Amino acid sequence: MKKFVSITAAFAMFLGVYSAKAGDLSSNSHVVTVSIPEVALLDLEGTTAVTLTPTAPTEAGLAFDF
Repeated sequence: MKKFVSITAAFAMFLGVYSAKAGDLSSNSHVVTVSIPEVALLDLEGTTAVTLTPTAPTEAGLAFDF
């Protein structure tokens, strides 16, 4: 019984490896575009107060308008 389980497990692993390689016969190509929005980093030193008051957007998903 132990030998049967070992042979069955070995066959299942072989079948899994074989079927994984069988899917590798075709190839695809994709166009990927990555855009990074501009970001301003501020280094404020001293006791100068900065107040940023954005205007609320009128539609969901729109950016804040400063």
